[in-house]
Amino acid sequence: ASDLPDDVKEELIGKVDEIVNESKTEIDGETTKEDAAQAVDDAKREIEDAILDAEKEDVKSDLDEIAQNATDEIAASDRPDDVKEELIGKVDEIVNESKTEIDGAVSKEEAEQAVEDAKREIEDAILDAEKEDAKSDLDEIAQNAKDEINASDLPDDVKEELIGKVDEIVNGSKTEIDEATSKEEAEQVVEDAKKEIEETIANANKGEVEEPTLDSEKDEAKADLDEIAQNAKDEINASDLPEEEKTDLNGKIDAVIDEAKEIVDSATTKEDIEAALNGAKDELSSITSGITAEQPSDTRTLWPWLIVAIVISAALSGLFAWRHVKKLHGRGESVGVKSIVTIAVATILIFTVIVGISLLIFVMV
Repeated sequence: ASDLPDDVKEELIGKVDEIVNESKTEIDGETTKEDAAQAVDDAKREIEDAILDAEKEDVKSDLDEIAQNATDEIAASDRPDDVKEELIGKVDEIVNESKTEIDGAVSKEEAEQAVEDAKREIEDAILDAEKEDAKSDLDEIAQNAKDEINASDLPDDVKEELIGKVDEIVNGSKTEIDEATSKEEAEQVVEDAKKEIEETIANANKGEVEEPTLDSEKDEAKADLDEIAQNAKDEINASDLPEEEKTDLNGKIDAVIDEAKEIVDSATTKEDIEAALNGAKDELSSITSGITAEQPSDTRTLWPWLIVAIVISAALSGLFAWRHVKKLHGRGESVGVKSIVTIAVATILIFTVIVGISLLIFVMV
């Protein structure tokens, strides 16, 4: 009742008969009911495996037919020979991988699913190649258009703008091609792009190149104002100014930008917009240029440290001299040259140590 070819059916039925006959011989030789039942189970499994193997071979034949049709389609196309060869190799690779999956299948349904998956992969591979063909056609159209533009007597700035428009059309069309689900859809995208490019060039030759609108100029100027304002704020915030000064300067920047944006909104010409932008840049530059001058001075003077050191030295020297003289008087001795020298040396040492310590602390602070 299967849809296998007649010769395969006949061969498979012969295989079933062969398994049955061998199993009956095996059953005749069994000595227990259990062994006879096991022979039946073994025969059933062999028959099922034989049918599954035949079904696998049948789906492999379907797969080969799909691959051959794809190969014929590729060979009949007008692609370069190296592209054809690469694509046919990809088809062979898909088929071989699918046959391996079929060999490992445990049911007819699983084997058939492997064929469906392979068919879809082959179709996708061919569609990808067709998309690349469409992109190549698009690149050729774009290059011809650019050559036509460059050879025209249009002004250089118009040529540059027009070539940019062609690139924009091409890039957008390639994205559409990537999303196409059929060869026809990809080819239609190319036709649409070609028509749009031709119309753009025709309009340019008639002096109808689209100029930036005043509104777009205003939007661009506002974006520039926001950018230069942020740069100025970053410079202020990165400085070591006190926080209140940073806040004050940032407020001034916001005021300048708000005023400039109002001028831009009310501008009636491109020149007015440029004047507002340049004026804001000058004001912001003036604000940020004063950052260094407004930074608080961190200079510390040395004189207070020296005065404190001298006072401490004098006090310690006086204390030493008083104790030394008192000690001499306690021993009944008078103050002589030796005592004066001792007091002088002690005073110098005390002064040197105290001043040295003061200088060290000053440097460290």
